[in-house]
Amino acid sequence: MYHALGYSSILVMKAAMTFEHQDIQVAMATIKDALNTCQKKRSSVVGSLSKLVSMQSPGGAPEEEIHAELCYAECLLQKATLTFVQDENMISCY
Repeated sequence: MYHALGYSSILVMKAAMTFEHQDIQVAMATIKDALNTCQKKRSSVVGSLSKLVSMQSPGGAPEEEIHAELCYAECLLQKATLTFVQDENMISCY
């Protein structure tokens, strides 16, 4: 999960610096893979809410699930940033 996030971060930085279409496509594909990896480690929203309501685990969510949520959020942030970079109308200066 951490390797996927780190690798996608590097490719997003490269795509943002070069603005090359090929780099952007590779970074987007890598982000999608990282999102899938993080999704496997995350618990479902319904499961998290039911744990919170029923208080079955007083310590809260397991630490791995919390890290997966943070990694998932970071991947979504990178994907949003790359979407702005990918849209040529947003970056073109006339």
